[in-house]
This record gives sequence, C-alpha cells and structure tokens, in this order.
Amino acid sequence: MKDGFVKWLSEFFGGSAIVRGLDKLGSLLYKKLGSGVYSYAFGSYDDMCETFDDSATGSLQAGKRKKLQCFIAKSIEESAYVKIFSRLMSGLGHLSMRILGVFLLSAGAFAAISQVLMYLAWRGDAHFYGAIVSFFMMLCSIPFFFSKRAVCAVINESVVFGRIAKDFCGFSERSFSSGEPVGKKSVAFIFGLVFGMLSCFVNPLILLVLIAGGIGAYIVLIIPEFGYRLIIFLLPFLIVLPHPSILLGLLTLYTCFSFIIKVIRGKRY
Repeated sequence: MKDGFVKWLSEFFGGSAIVRGLDKLGSLLYKKLGSGVYSYAFGSYDDMCETFDDSATGSLQAGKRKKLQCFIAKSIEESAYVKIFSRLMSGLGHLSMRILGVFLLSAGAFAAISQVLMYLAWRGDAHFYGAIVSFFMMLCSIPFFFSKRAVCAVINESVVFGRIAKDFCGFSERSFSSGEPVGKKSVAFIFGLVFGMLSCFVNPLILLVLIAGGIGAYIVLIIPEFGYRLIIFLLPFLIVLPHPSILLGLLTLYTCFSFIIKVIRGKRY
C-alpha cells in the first residue's frame, strides 16, 4: 500500500505542469550554454589544447616540456633519498611480525630502563609518563610473536587495517603482494637498543610520533591523495597542538608539493 502511494505521488508530481515546465526550461538553458560563449570558454579546453599541440609552436614547446619532465623525473627517482626510503619502506612491509615484535619489546624495555634511571637521578614527572609509554610498547609487542607472516600480508587480510590501507591511504591490491617474511632478530634488537638510548634525550612518545610521521610523509609523497584525506582527518586534532595554523599550512604545502612531483613523474592521479 505504501509503495503504491509513493509511486502514485511520484507520478503525480512528475507529470505536473510545473515539473514539466522546469524540465523544459532546464533543457533549454543547457542547450544555450552548450553552444554559447560560456561553453567555448570553459568547455573547449581539450579542443584548444589539441589545436595548440598540433601547431609548430606547440610541438616545439611540447618537446622541450617532455625533455624537462623526463630529466626532473629521472633526477627524483634516482635520488639517494627516494632510493633509501623506498627500500626501507619495502623492507618494513615485508618484515616478519615476530621481528617487529622483537623491536617493540626491545625498544620498550630499554626505553623503560632509561626512563626509570633518569627518574631516580633527576626525579621528574616527564620520565614517569615516558616509562608508561615504554611499558605500553612492551605490552603491544605480545600479539606480534604469534605470527610469522609478513606485515603487508597481515594488513591485507585484516578487516580494519586493510580498509584503512586501501580506502583511506589509497594503496592498491598489488602493494600487498609479499614473498617470504624477512628480518633478523639481532638487527631488531639493536634498533630497539638505539631507540632506548635516544629515549634518554627525547620522550619515547615523541620518537614514536616521528617514526609514524616519517612513514606518513613517504605515503603522502607516493600517494598525495592520502595527504588530502589526512588533512581533513587531522583538522579536529590540530587545535590541541601549538601553532595549529602553521602545522596545517606545512602539511598542505607538502601535500601540494607531493602532488606536483607525481604529475611531473607522469604517474596516474
């Protein structure tokens, strides 16, 4: 009964004189705009570009732009920063979950020892909060020891983290293809020791934020669309930080810079 009434109501308004008149007016305006000056100025961009590119001047400039674009793209992709960071991120994705657990346990343990010693020597609340973060790292390392698989494989099959990586960050399905998990426990233990030593000078929470920030910066560099989503997501949280406008401006500039780099490299966007 309800569906029949809704259908009748829709047909009643759809067949009314007012709706028919508005529909005809809209079609008329669309045709006028499509053949007028407005359409030529704002709708003929592709035609004008093709006409210019086919001309002698356009061909000459296109060749110069292509050479410059290839030179810049080659310089970026062959730079030491991109090579080192891309290999580091690729290794992190193929890292064994147990190896990551060893790092978290080692880093948390050494950071906790450092915070306790500094608390006993200088006494301060800052060291107490740092110790809490360190113990929390050790607690979070426990689930990692129950899996021998690679990090990217676990993320790909996770309902929550898989959706975040694919839908929010923008990674494609082929980004999660992994072979055998890699990593050595001794290397993870040493990195944890370095993390603990650094926690004597910097709060462990700040170190974790810097690590997460470095990973996020690399993701924005290769997927600038993630930067736009990240800006919108962080807007409510930036207000609690000092100088939120400056942080927002820097993040926006870096995202725009990453997008320009992606266009220059000729990647899909």
